[in-house]
Amino acid sequence: MVRPHLLGDEPCLFRIGHSAAIARLGVSPNDLQRWHDRGWLSFGATVNEELNEFDDPKIFEIQIVRDIARSGLADAQIEVLLSKLPKPLAYNPDRLAYSFRHGWIEVESSVEIPEPSEVIEEHLADWIANCGAATLEDLRYKIEEALKLCEEVGADS
Repeated sequence: MVRPHLLGDEPCLFRIGHSAAIARLGVSPNDLQRWHDRGWLSFGATVNEELNEFDDPKIFEIQIVRDIARSGLADAQIEVLLSKLPKPLAYNPDRLAYSFRHGWIEVESSVEIPEPSEVIEEHLADWIANCGAATLEDLRYKIEEALKLCEEVGADS
């Protein structure tokens, strides 16, 4: 578990206009202005700049506020939640979560996904030991078919 950290505005080749970005997010200028007036956003509806299409802190901020504002919570509850998160809300919304025990947390992105062959090799013997005869016969058939295909193609692996 990691406390959230702010993202900077990095240079980018892929830019998008502010109005196109909010349209893509399903947010209106009126929403932005209302959220800004309530102190939830660090900017209002009058932003006239191009944004980083994929990792812009302003887009992240809109996504966070939009998702909380549309969650069904009362404005007072939203204000309490957002007051616990340092402004501006320039955090990656895909890695940000709220824990009722720990408050705002950021999910670590360094999850290593193992190769399927490694998982199969590690667990195959246990899986086979727990299979019934019908499953093993089906598996044998599939392996025989795969071996025939390899012979036809001339593959050696």
